Amino acid sequence: MKKTTLLLIASSIILSGTAAAELAAPPTAPATPAEPSIPEECVKLVAAIKACEKIGGFSAMSCKYTAKSKYTCPIPLEKLM
Repeated sequence: MKKTTLLLIASSIILSGTAAAELAAPPTAPATPAEPSIPEECVKLVAAIKACEKIGGFSAMSCKYTAKSKYTCPIPLEKLM
């Protein structure tokens, strides 16, 4: 047999062995626990508050008030910031 034929046979055996091992292995869970999901409204509220803080002064106060009234978040803002 030629060297290339032997290499092709050997590589196909190796690949089929790794594919079979991957199929036989049970799926593993991630090592870190899943992050708790944060509602989209809370993410929007935090983004709006951060944008309001860049304004500064009395305009920032009214901007924050508007953001808090526009987005309803079940999580207290102190826990999000």
